[in-house]
Amino acid sequence: MSKEIDNIRQQFHALLRQAGTSNFYGKVTAVNESARTCTVEMDSIPYENVLLYSLEKPDLKGFVMIPEIGSTVLVSRVMDERYFVSMFSGVSRIIYLVSDIAIQTDEEGCSIKAKDTIVKVTPGGITVDRGKSGLKKTLNDLLDAIMKLTVPTAVGPSSVPVNTPDFVKIKQDLENYLE
Repeated sequence: MSKEIDNIRQQFHALLRQAGTSNFYGKVTAVNESARTCTVEMDSIPYENVLLYSLEKPDLKGFVMIPEIGSTVLVSRVMDERYFVSMFSGVSRIIYLVSDIAIQTDEEGCSIKAKDTIVKVTPGGITVDRGKSGLKKTLNDLLDAIMKLTVPTAVGPSSVPVNTPDFVKIKQDLENYLE
């Protein structure tokens, strides 16, 4: 019985040693965003097709982080020879897909797309578009129409609004936050 216990103990220690080598740090050398994989190099050994997503398939819904080239990642083993990135030191893009809604963030900003409606936030401001129409264009058109407004009166049409400079200031202010 002692021999059996020793054998089990040795198998247990072998499994522990193997579990200890199932994670490693490496440097990202390439990213295949459409396949949701990357290449990670550790000690001059490249590990290709390391998963960034649960499967190597770009059209699935869910959440994926795209690492920066040159960043350090923690890679974990899923199966015998299949690896995935479990932690990131640098992320270049985050993609979140749910049904017909896509949310993406990167160094340029954040965008939300739901069918033909897009809301984008960048350092330059906010963009709200639907199809071929946009919020900024609609507001500018509205302000232009108000500044040209005349009203018929008993003695003829009125002149343009006396507060046209106020509308011009509002129109100029839209540039501060709408793209």
